[in-house]
Amino acid sequence: MKFLRPTVFIGLLFALILGAGVVFVQPAFAQDVDMVAFARTAGFSTQDDVVVIIARLIRTAISMVGVIAVAFIIFGGFMWMTAGGNPDRLKKAKQILTNAIIGLILVFSSFAIIQFVLGALVDATGSTTSSSD
Repeated sequence: MKFLRPTVFIGLLFALILGAGVVFVQPAFAQDVDMVAFARTAGFSTQDDVVVIIARLIRTAISMVGVIAVAFIIFGGFMWMTAGGNPDRLKKAKQILTNAIIGLILVFSSFAIIQFVLGALVDATGSTTSSSD
């Protein structure tokens, strides 16, 4: 019976907070966003060549994959530090670190290859990959 009282109290508190959120909600007005200006600010101008847009998208995707690889390295290091001498967890942490480092090497390699290919493509077409805004 003693366990029931805190559970009921927490449930009522949660319901009160949720109810206040529903009562005091504010409109978002998301429909007033100028998407062309937003795209230009983000570096995706609608007036650029298709090669430039594809180059920026590829660079953005490679950057995201690089961030994920670094996150896996941090996660593997955390698992290693918290293994506490457990050989199974150490083996799993080493495997995660090895795979993350291989992934990071692949990201750097793919970035170098993409830079080379896009450079050759830009030279062939005469366009530029830098922002014109």
